Amino acid sequence: MTCVAVEFPSSLHVAPRRVRVSQAIRTLALVKRSFLGLALVGAVLFADVIARASTLYPVCDTNATCSMTNVGNGPVMHGNGSDSFIDVYLVLYGQFAGAVDQALAATASELIDDISDSNYQAIAQTYFDSNGFTSGKLHTAYVFTDTAKLQGSNLDAAGTLRELNSLISNSHTLPLDPNGVYLIVTDSTVTLTFPDGAPYCTSGACGENSSTFIAGTEIHYAVVGDPQLCQATCGWNFQTPHNAGGADKFGIVDGAMSWITHEVNEVITDPEGTPGWFSSGTGFDTQMADFCQANLSTTEGTTYTVQLSRNVTATANFHGKTGGDYLIQALRVNANDGSFGYCSNFYGGVFWEQDFGVSHSPTNPSDWAYGSYKAECQFGLPLVGISAFPGAQAHAAFCGSGANSSKFPQNTGCYARSFGVANGLGNNNGDTADGSWDPGNFYIGQCAANEFVAGVAQSTSGEVDALLCCPGSVTHKSCTTQVFANQNSSGFSGIDWDDGYDKGQCPSGQYVAGVSEYSTTTSSGFPHALRCCTP
Repeated sequence: MTCVAVEFPSSLHVAPRRVRVSQAIRTLALVKRSFLGLALVGAVLFADVIARASTLYPVCDTNATCSMTNVGNGPVMHGNGSDSFIDVYLVLYGQFAGAVDQALAATASELIDDISDSNYQAIAQTYFDSNGFTSGKLHTAYVFTDTAKLQGSNLDAAGTLRELNSLISNSHTLPLDPNGVYLIVTDSTVTLTFPDGAPYCTSGACGENSSTFIAGTEIHYAVVGDPQLCQATCGWNFQTPHNAGGADKFGIVDGAMSWITHEVNEVITDPEGTPGWFSSGTGFDTQMADFCQANLSTTEGTTYTVQLSRNVTATANFHGKTGGDYLIQALRVNANDGSFGYCSNFYGGVFWEQDFGVSHSPTNPSDWAYGSYKAECQFGLPLVGISAFPGAQAHAAFCGSGANSSKFPQNTGCYARSFGVANGLGNNNGDTADGSWDPGNFYIGQCAANEFVAGVAQSTSGEVDALLCCPGSVTHKSCTTQVFANQNSSGFSGIDWDDGYDKGQCPSGQYVAGVSEYSTTTSSGFPHALRCCTP
């Protein structure tokens, strides 16, 4: 590990943590550095290296083990209050004056809320401690822009700590929140040196996360630089969705967003470093996002194409709830209690004993199935899969990719279609022309022929009791029935988006139009099949 000897004021210091830095700067020798009289003693710093070209870290895929261990049963973040949201405090450090910098600042301000409670952020919920799983819900609690660059245009380790201390302890601009994430993003006018002393880009580092104590309270923070200063290493180097009105042709903005999601997810799944979730079997103390950054195809995960203009397209892999598309790196799914892992940009959103995605709801009132556990896809995405405990209640929901988002709007025309055992309603089929597509002892709930399923609810006893139906550019063509009770459906393919559970999944290009459940036997009310249709 790299150690640095310093002295520090009693109100502000960096907590001792495990070091993970790039191979170029990793050393076992004691290294002494002076930072304007401010000390960093045994600081645990997580320097993340080149997004795609680097081969320093292993790449997880469906054939790789990529195991991790929660050494010492370290904590994960569970959020604040009963809603379990993890607050993110965004500090935009710099002027953000040019077209690309302006787009970077605006997109960073939207990103956290866009990924919150999504199938992407559900990956973080596969990490746990003795108190349960990490929260997948994030919230941008405050955005502060330091255009004056109060710590100077050269932001080093000491300057980062002074900036945090100034905003929290001195001006009280930001609250002191031990359960939140402080995120500093710099612009192209700032020369950034990370907390471990590694210069941005020249060391191969694009972002870091660490912790410090302010007024006796430990806080957790991440720092991400501007890929305009390091295009080849920290940008995507091809056209991505956020193109700054045509000024960004090299994935600068989405490159920064990718590093933000990388660092924030490492903070919330491994806030302490040691003890915590990491893998040292590779020779590096690797956090969860590091596994998925060294290979282009694995880094992107499942992608789709968006049309930016008549002659310009871009590669995307995430559709945010505000309607924007992104290209952000995949994350490591923590399967089988950590002994197995693989990279993905989506995972099933659990809606058993909790809600998933209900903050996306366009309905009024937003609680469209009061008293039930609800799963809801974000704007522009249909439901494409449901998983279940073997022969029992539903477990998680899987939403579409965003490839045809214009066909799946969500607005005040959305409504709850109740059916099944829990409501005593039996069948409630809005498309009788489709016939009885799951004959036998099953109840069918199905949206009308011009509607798609955007959400699903189940009672606290596990009976599926409602669908959220929304009008869309759909006609229920070429429909198939996907039975998944005690098995994976025939349409299931690709990444395992809910390890250990039976998965019902629509074939590629189809969406869920209806759901069936058992009407009799001990499985009464539990899900049986999906009705999947082509728009």
